[in-house]
Amino acid sequence: MTSLVLAYAAVGAACAIAVTTDLRTRRVPDGITGGLALAAIPLALFGGLAHFAASLGVAVAVFVLGAFAFSSWAIRSRWGSCCIP
Repeated sequence: MTSLVLAYAAVGAACAIAVTTDLRTRRVPDGITGGLALAAIPLALFGGLAHFAASLGVAVAVFVLGAFAFSSWAIRSRWGSCCIP
């Protein structure tokens, strides 16, 4: 097996652990989340600089959308009022 296949297998195993933990406890430990985020950096670099830049752009977009979705303004506004009892 190549090192890239082993790296993807390790990330897949960590994702499986995260899913199992989330389904049982409704919480994913920070160590798994941070470890997966750090593992994404060398995996993206295997594809070259263009692949790394695209991966970084997607990560920033997801962070911005998540920050908006979970901000207090979005939750308290009319957009998020359906979720507040």
